[in-house]
Amino acid sequence: MPKDLSHIDDKYGKGLPSFVVLLFLVLVPLSRAEAQGLDQLHFGMRLGLDMSTLTGIEDAGMELGFAAGAGAKYELSENSSVLTELLYSTGGKSSSITVSNFKDNLKIYDKIHLHYLKIPVVYQYYFTDILGLEIGPQLGFCLGGKKKTRTGNEDWSAVRLTSDDYHVFDFGILTGIYTNNLTSENDFIVSLRAYFGFTNVMKDEDGNKNICIQLGIAYIIGK
Repeated sequence: MPKDLSHIDDKYGKGLPSFVVLLFLVLVPLSRAEAQGLDQLHFGMRLGLDMSTLTGIEDAGMELGFAAGAGAKYELSENSSVLTELLYSTGGKSSSITVSNFKDNLKIYDKIHLHYLKIPVVYQYYFTDILGLEIGPQLGFCLGGKKKTRTGNEDWSAVRLTSDDYHVFDFGILTGIYTNNLTSENDFIVSLRAYFGFTNVMKDEDGNKNICIQLGIAYIIGK
């Protein structure tokens, strides 16, 4: 059984320090590559606001989260490119049910918070001077999480989730639409992405997969 951690504030999980190290390992070689004159290669940073849920779980609602990280973009032509990113992201689901308790109706709240390291690799095509489409696979690795429950107006209780509760590996398809050439320097991007997972997330549920909608901004460094 998961260990009770209701007294610990584990908001960002233990995976965040590891992500910072990986982010550093990505940025250093990318900056060196661009300095050596690879004009088609650019790197940058991304921030995103996520709305995620798990399919196949009764009354599963959306959970608000965030994503942050860095990426590299290689221009194939004037209208197309390949983008890969290393992102730290939160996910999960939020739900509530109402049960009858003698004369009263009691509401039970349930949340699952998951922490992921995600690696999307997408093909981008600019179909107008302003807008582009992107699509490609995304690999995800769950770094940990916790489950929180609350009955009525009581305080939240939380238990830490382990690899016995969730599948570490996640895989799916990422697609989206994004801006291009919004500014004269072409270094600021706004995107709307949707992710559809193909693999189960929680081991005690059947057919539960990640779905995430992300509104994000990206900044291309030195372009």
